[in-house]
Amino acid sequence: MRKLILICIFLCFSGSAFAAQGIHYAPLDGVWAPAGTNFAIMYMNRYSANKFYTDGKESKDRVITQNVGALRLGRFISLPADMMLQPSLIIPFGDASLDNNYNTPLGLINPALPSPPVTKRFTTSGVGDPELNIALRAVQWNAGTYFNGYINVGGSIIAPLGNYDSDSPINLGSNRWTFRPLFGVGQNFGPVHIDINTGSDIFTDNKDVYGSPNGTLRKYTEYWSEAHITYFIVPETRTYASISFGGLWGGREEIDYFKRQDWVESYALRLTMGTTISKHVSMYAYYQPETAVYNGPKGNMMGIRFGIMRLPDSE
Repeated sequence: MRKLILICIFLCFSGSAFAAQGIHYAPLDGVWAPAGTNFAIMYMNRYSANKFYTDGKESKDRVITQNVGALRLGRFISLPADMMLQPSLIIPFGDASLDNNYNTPLGLINPALPSPPVTKRFTTSGVGDPELNIALRAVQWNAGTYFNGYINVGGSIIAPLGNYDSDSPINLGSNRWTFRPLFGVGQNFGPVHIDINTGSDIFTDNKDVYGSPNGTLRKYTEYWSEAHITYFIVPETRTYASISFGGLWGGREEIDYFKRQDWVESYALRLTMGTTISKHVSMYAYYQPETAVYNGPKGNMMGIRFGIMRLPDSE
């Protein structure tokens, strides 16, 4: 059975990437600057998909496009016992569109609804849900080198403050809280750096959902893991190339106690090139094709990031 994937389609923005595509963070995100450094980062991402999968079966009845950026502001703070804290605030913004080219009845979302054909194009723009991220550098070794080994723990709270319209199936806001515990570990081996992150997204209920007036959308926990392998081509300028792998599982939805068989299972590959332009400015660009999808959209994503750091006076 073809499922109509219209409800809050993969626009719960996550940090440095789109959560729904299996890779949440960028390579070297766990490699921190010295304590006392302030930073501002601008992300710009474009995602498009025209293939959708249900239980591994492909359909081409919808086209989704999203152009989403984010501004991230944060600081590295020194703590006792050689630990560090990195709080940051992420504010996403952008636009998205959904073209449903298949006469799929709304009854597939909620059997209690009538079943007129859906052929309308939906669009949205504005500000997404802001994210407060707090990470703790719990353990580090080889201190004194910039790319040292580390263990990070932390989490994010994503607040339902973004633009949301219950009369539209596509939104930049999600109208629900999201809590994201995470764990990361990294280590360099000569010119090669490897970092691994894993975590989950825990959602509260959306009680004003498209297609079900006064209904409730419940989304079960999503789980994700990713690995980044980075090679420093020119260590002096921190010019590097990275390959990343990620997977996303879970997230089954339930609408008014009607359980949909729409749990997410997707795997992604990302290629990244980055460098430092000056002591205070860095950038990277990436391309990410989605390699395998069992449930959900399959498309590709590309993006660019610019970062500015204000180092402590001693640096």
